[in-house]
Amino acid sequence: MYHEAVKIAYPERTIEKAEEHGSKIEKTYTDKFKEKYGFGFSKTRVAQSLKKKLMEDRKIDRITKGNLEKLAKEIVTRLTNFK
Repeated sequence: MYHEAVKIAYPERTIEKAEEHGSKIEKTYTDKFKEKYGFGFSKTRVAQSLKKKLMEDRKIDRITKGNLEKLAKEIVTRLTNFK
């Protein structure tokens, strides 16, 4: 799913799909962009594409679902401990 968001965010740039490495996938794509195009990429731009895709499709893969669950749990934990 992250690769799809990268393709949406950068339709004019082709990049091979990175292996799914969980929370380190952004670094993998940054390195790939630097190697191929001489610059990194905007995680914010990709995140906006991912958000749009999730809102439109309402379908997510297992890895993305697991990562979102971990993120949601961490947010709840931090808000619960926030005083």
